Amino acid sequence: MKFIGTLLRKSELHAMSAVELEQFAERGQDYRHVLSCSVLNILKVPQGCVVEAEYGSEFGGLYPVTLRIAPKGESP
Repeated sequence: MKFIGTLLRKSELHAMSAVELEQFAERGQDYRHVLSCSVLNILKVPQGCVVEAEYGSEFGGLYPVTLRIAPKGESP
């Protein structure tokens, strides 16, 4: 993956419509990575948990952002 720019701010994510989120993610893995990291950056993950993000279609590829959260030691 190549770095394509900075993370999106919370205000930018909130301003995006469902169609815009889909279009952003459809640009490819690099863009899905930025989108997922941007969401994860504003998400409060419980202490002792691990997060796995989808960048391709490993979880089905149905949504622009898919994050799996699980207790440490378990597979998300």
